[in-house]
Amino acid sequence: MEPRRFTTEKDKARRKAAARLAVVLAFLVCAGILLFEAVEYALSFRRESVSFAAAAGETDRVLADAPDGKININLASADDLQAIPGVGPKLSQRILAFREEQGGFCFLEEVKDVNGIGEKRFGQIKELFFCPLPTPQPMAAPIPASF
Repeated sequence: MEPRRFTTEKDKARRKAAARLAVVLAFLVCAGILLFEAVEYALSFRRESVSFAAAAGETDRVLADAPDGKININLASADDLQAIPGVGPKLSQRILAFREEQGGFCFLEEVKDVNGIGEKRFGQIKELFFCPLPTPQPMAAPIPASF
């Protein structure tokens, strides 16, 4: 038995359409991967900026520029966190540990990832915190122009 050959114009058109579809799908997959990596890269800079601000001892900024007296979740100390109703010593330590592990909170909703903070507790405390965009931190050394 002889293998079937694509000889009709209809079969050739289908092969071309299938090839185009494969190219488009490959392009979309690559574009998605690049977009995902770009977002991860941007978030890593934001997390580093938050970490630098906390490491620099800028705890005076905890309430600075705070809207309506809210607490900056990325710069708050354990005592600041414990001043919030429903946040005790253990929960404040878990928040600080999570913040240290993750490099800071990019979004306030990330607080729900801390063990002990569910939807109900988050609903009670979310109005007391804010998660600002970190201020750009100066680089340790300028990048050479030839880089």
